[in-house]
Amino acid sequence: MKRFDQASFDNFVLDNVIGISDKKIKLSSGRESHIYFNWRTPCEDAYLIDKITDYILDFASDISLKPNTFYGVPEGATKLGLIAQFKYAKRDENFINGKYALSMGRGKLKNHGDSKDKNFLGVPKGKTVILEDVTTTAASLLEEIIKLRELNVDIWAALALTNRNEITPIHDKDDKTVVSNFANLFYKATNRLYKQPMSVKQVMKLADVPYFAMSNGYDLTYRKMFSSKISEDIVKSIETEFEEYGLK
Repeated sequence: MKRFDQASFDNFVLDNVIGISDKKIKLSSGRESHIYFNWRTPCEDAYLIDKITDYILDFASDISLKPNTFYGVPEGATKLGLIAQFKYAKRDENFINGKYALSMGRGKLKNHGDSKDKNFLGVPKGKTVILEDVTTTAASLLEEIIKLRELNVDIWAALALTNRNEITPIHDKDDKTVVSNFANLFYKATNRLYKQPMSVKQVMKLADVPYFAMSNGYDLTYRKMFSSKISEDIVKSIETEFEEYGLK
């Protein structure tokens, strides 16, 4: 019997996360968009983050993800990783000292100390699932994969709350610095040259990390558009975004 309720989760995203801005805003990927998925706001509320982490654990259970550690990409998913991991460990009838790590990634590299302490406050142990709030190009995921592999962490999967369903950086459209940074991360994680845009799932496959997303940004964007009073110009602008960057 499935535990994860997709309809309930999608409604949660529509009510608490997705927004449409009159003016384009710059995303962490470097792209500009009228659409934003702000998971940080609900993660500031104890009640809402309790619900989010329950959704995460239910989704993971349904797809038979039974890791030793849930680890959140810093800093957007740090709290998600910590709380999901704590609740996951507490569900274990054999919850004992030393069995579950409580791992937190540093947002900024520490310049001194052991290598394991420079990027982490507690390195993930055993089979590890990386949690991300939103994936656009997967650059943040690649960066964490590289850091974790340097310490021989067994990365079992990557799990995103929302996949914006966009392709990776485009050489002749995206900012050159963004493309160069992504190409560098892509090579380090896959040992391949970055030649053409692809989906996040394809990137993760080449990095040998199974990828799962709990919600579809493309579908949710259209649901939000149809339920909101927005101008025809913004609708056309969003549709242009999908034509340039979206995955149908």
